[in-house]
Amino acid sequence: MIFLDALIIPLALLAIFLLWKIVKNLFTGEKRAGAFQAEISDWLLFGSATFISIYFGSLVSRFLMPSYEGIEGGMIPIIFGTTAMQLCLLASMLLYRKFFSFKFSLFAGASLKDLWVAVKYYFAMMLVVFAATLFSAVVVEFITGNPPESQEIVQLLNKVESNYLLALSFCSFGILAPLVEEIYFRGLLYGMLKGLFASAERKFAECADGKIPRWCVSRICAAVLSAAFFASVHFCLSAFIPLFCIGLFLVGLYEKRGNLLAPILVHCVFNTVNAIIILSGLVDVGTF
Repeated sequence: MIFLDALIIPLALLAIFLLWKIVKNLFTGEKRAGAFQAEISDWLLFGSATFISIYFGSLVSRFLMPSYEGIEGGMIPIIFGTTAMQLCLLASMLLYRKFFSFKFSLFAGASLKDLWVAVKYYFAMMLVVFAATLFSAVVVEFITGNPPESQEIVQLLNKVESNYLLALSFCSFGILAPLVEEIYFRGLLYGMLKGLFASAERKFAECADGKIPRWCVSRICAAVLSAAFFASVHFCLSAFIPLFCIGLFLVGLYEKRGNLLAPILVHCVFNTVNAIIILSGLVDVGTF
């Protein structure tokens, strides 16, 4: 314990340095990911896809609820409802691509180099998440007077016993969730927000000879807002700071590579490793 306590401060300083590198890259790095000048109709399509998916998922959950009782049985409506919502959102976003006023690409320019970059970002992100989780636990306990609670997904995974529910949970949380969330938060929301703030970027920093200005207002504002929204929709106070850091890392990775392959890979590995750790009983609290 003394050895671990001695490592907390240097680990925290290293985590802050890594997070700053990501934010600095958003400010001054080469622009790769697109910015979409979204019309009002685009935002309405985006909002309708969100509403329809949430409604469909809750409908499936409510439909199954009366048929299942008990701890594991009560999980079936939640897991099937979550999976239905993810599939509906994915289908909606892919379908709406034809109706958006802009065209966004998922894997354009993807290569094997994305795998190596994803590995580096994953280990850097894990260090930041570890430090952010410790910091968040202290802050939450100081504010509320109670130890931090784990996310609902963590509580659900701890109750999984049957193999088919375990397989469905891994497909939903390890594959579908990263794919859907990266398209939704990084591919669409971040791109649309960056386009929305583009006028501010042009106002405060003029481009010279086609070069990206030093202070990219649109990029950093879009990154912060999309990361905050990404953290908020998980509805867990103790996980907000770690998830916000994850959102910034994934935006930075998206900007660095210009496609969603690397962010999806990092997100998939992160969720899967967390699920394995939780199911192994090594930890009581985890973040997705």
